[in-house]
Amino acid sequence: MSQMLDRLENAGLITRFADTADARVRIIRLTDQGQNMFHQSESKFFQKLAGPLGYLTPEEQQFLIMLLEKLVKHFPQQNND
Repeated sequence: MSQMLDRLENAGLITRFADTADARVRIIRLTDQGQNMFHQSESKFFQKLAGPLGYLTPEEQQFLIMLLEKLVKHFPQQNND
């Protein structure tokens, strides 16, 4: 993970700094460049997803959304302990 974060930081996509309350904790934030890249990627993902969804009727799209929401509710919760 550290190597991946090093590469992202070197590329100017993230910044890392110590938590003021606990020096063992490192906080990672996207830079403006990182946020732009994230939004571009998100936009491309939605454009690619829109094509296949266009083959579904509005009713089928609503049914798919309902099923996905049901699945999300039953995903295992992650503990950060």
